[in-house]
Amino acid sequence: MPIPPCERKRFEPNPLVEVVFQARFTSLLEIETEIPVVFHEKIRDLYPLFSSNSVVDVEINSTDLSKQNFNQARRYEAKSIDGNWQIVLTSDFLAVLTKAYDNWSEFKSHVDLALAAFFSVYKPAQFTRIGLRYIDQISKESYGLQNETWKDLLQPHVAGVLSAEDINEDELVALQNQFVLSLPNDSKVTVRHGFAVNKKDQAVNDYYIDTDFYTESLMGASKDGALTSLEGFREYTNSLFQWCISERLKEAMER
Repeated sequence: MPIPPCERKRFEPNPLVEVVFQARFTSLLEIETEIPVVFHEKIRDLYPLFSSNSVVDVEINSTDLSKQNFNQARRYEAKSIDGNWQIVLTSDFLAVLTKAYDNWSEFKSHVDLALAAFFSVYKPAQFTRIGLRYIDQISKESYGLQNETWKDLLQPHVAGVLSAEDINEDELVALQNQFVLSLPNDSKVTVRHGFAVNKKDQAVNDYYIDTDFYTESLMGASKDGALTSLEGFREYTNSLFQWCISERLKEAMER
C-alpha cells in the first residue's frame, strides 16, 4: 500500500459521522423464516429497540427489460436507546453501525458483542466479505477555516480538479471521486471523496472522505477471524485519512 504510516492522531471535533463493520456470509434461510428472538435477547441490554422490515431487490433481465424479478428479504434492526448504535441482521450479513464513534476499544466491544451473539445462534459456513468503513465529513467552519479553499486543505493527489488554477471551487456544482488501493492479505480499500450533499442531494460546504476497507477472500466463519481482519484494517485507517488532508488542515483539527 503506497500510504506511509504515521502517528495516530485524535481530531476535535471528530469528523467521523459514521463507522460500520459488516460481515457477509453464506445465506442462512432460518433468518428469513424465523424472527431472531434469541439473538436479540443476547444484545438487548445495549440494543433494546428492535424492528424488522422487508427489503425489495429488483433484478432486471439484461436481454429482456420487460422481465423483472422481485426478491423480498427480511432486515432486522436493533438500536440503542439514543439511536447512536445499531446492529443489522439479514440472511446474508451482520453489521454494526455507530454515529457516535469515540474510540476503537468501544467500537470493537460492540462488534465483539454482535459476533458473539450471532455465533451462539447461527452457524454460517463461510464469510464472503469482511468490511470496515469510516465516513468522515469535514466542515471548514468547525475548525475556523471558512476562508480557506479546499485545494489548500487537501493533498494535491486528492484535490484533483480543485487544484486547477482556472477553476474556482465555488463554480463546481458537484464533485465525486473514487479510487481503489490494494492492501496486504488480499484486502483492498475503496476511497470515495468529494463535496458532501444534504438530504435533498444538494452540495453543502463540507468535504467527505469515505474509506471502505474489505476482504472478499472466502474464509471460515468465526468471531476471531472477523476480529483479526478488523485489526488488520485498523493499521491503515488513520494513516489513509491523514494522507488525504494537508498539514494546514491537520494543524487546525488538532487544536
